[in-house]
Amino acid sequence: MAKLVIGLVGEKGGGKGKFTELIKEWAKIVTCKFPTVKSTRFSDVLNDILKILSVSPSRENLQKLVLNLKNAYGPDILTNAVHNRVLNEESDIVILDGIRWPTDEQMLRKFPNNILVYITADAKIRYERTKIRGEKAGESEASFEQFQKEEQVETEIFIPQIGSRADIKIRNNGTIEEFEDEIRNFYEQYIKKALR
Repeated sequence: MAKLVIGLVGEKGGGKGKFTELIKEWAKIVTCKFPTVKSTRFSDVLNDILKILSVSPSRENLQKLVLNLKNAYGPDILTNAVHNRVLNEESDIVILDGIRWPTDEQMLRKFPNNILVYITADAKIRYERTKIRGEKAGESEASFEQFQKEEQVETEIFIPQIGSRADIKIRNNGTIEEFEDEIRNFYEQYIKKALR
């Protein structure tokens, strides 16, 4: 059985991280035959570079870095780096968090066993979540206007378009329990079936 590659596309604060966390947890409990789930984020490659350069991993710096890499080395430079990570990953399920470019979507579809999932929520809800989590430098202090402005930069503009072609769409506007139910349904319908 070919490894299952799940691509996650979605705006920041939509719930991609929680999705990954729950899939990993349930795979250990529910799926004895296929226990290995690994995840990689497209930003992991960028964070590694920024760490080497001793540069803060703020959203702005991540966006600048990816654009500069693409300008210097071609539009698929980050996609190729992540593709290589997935190929070398020894696991039954690989979750790719952060699909945001057409080249990312094309790379995902090259894997024979793939699913594209769009996780989204209303902007105000996502803004509040990013303030609380403070995952990237400066997120906790950002105004809603700054949040909206960041969503219009080049690194974010393809997300809704790619999301419109997703195999499954999860709208995460409700409670955490409702979101968990959506993920559980996805797990039952797609992951278990794909790994039979």
